[in-house]
Parts: sequence; structure tokens; C-alpha cells
Amino acid sequence: MKFESMKSVPKNREEFERNFNIFKESNIKVPINRENHFSRLIKGITYVRLLPNGRIDFATVDESARLMANMAANMEHFKDDVSESE
Repeated sequence: MKFESMKSVPKNREEFERNFNIFKESNIKVPINRENHFSRLIKGITYVRLLPNGRIDFATVDESARLMANMAANMEHFKDDVSESE
């Protein structure tokens, strides 16, 4: 099995916001249980706020929310790559 680096690491604000939009539209289900490790993730995701102009306020994005958004975008790239190879 060959491992590759993430293709969706954002290089600018536009790509960063795109990754968050992909995550928002994805159907990734995170089980809510305060005693597991997902509580920090859920807290990070729910803390993200928008500016009055509708853009993401970077000051409210923590590491867990950023990683989850990048993972969702990377999964989207992977899904596209698999469908092209079939």
C-alpha cells in the first residue's frame, strides 16, 4: 500500500473555505459522547463562526476543525480518483 500526502492542504483562504464547505456538505457522522475523544472535535467544529460578510472567521478555527475539514476534502479527492479509475 502506497501512502501519499494529502492533496487538499489549503494554500490560500479560498481553498481553506472550500475545504470547510466540503466538510459542511459531507455526510460525515461524528458520534456525540462526552466521554470519548470526539468531544474536543465537536467543540472545535461548533465553535467556528462566520464573519458578517459570510466568510469564515479564522480566529475561531482550531486544529481539530481544520484537520476535519481537510480530511473531508481529501476524501472527496479520493472519491473522484476512484471513480475515474473505474
